[in-house]
Amino acid sequence: MSITTWILSSIILILVILLGIAIYGLYNSARKIMFYEEWYAVFEEHVVGMKQEIERIDELGAFEADDEVGYFFKALKEMVNDLYEMGFYETTPEDQG
Repeated sequence: MSITTWILSSIILILVILLGIAIYGLYNSARKIMFYEEWYAVFEEHVVGMKQEIERIDELGAFEADDEVGYFFKALKEMVNDLYEMGFYETTPEDQG
């Protein structure tokens, strides 16, 4: 085996190893992206559901008017609204209640 053949074989082996590492990295990244896409979809459903439920519960504004419960309810409502807005949902003046 000549020196040229040995060098070319070494280069090809190194490239094959690097290709294998790259394929593994891409596979692992794609798997994680799919996991987080599914997680985000579930999270989105929960946030939208919580926002709708809070609006349904406090249609009359009774919780916001109560001093003790009102503080907790307002904080919870603001937190849900912040989560809702972080999801990049389009907000209208009706949503910003």
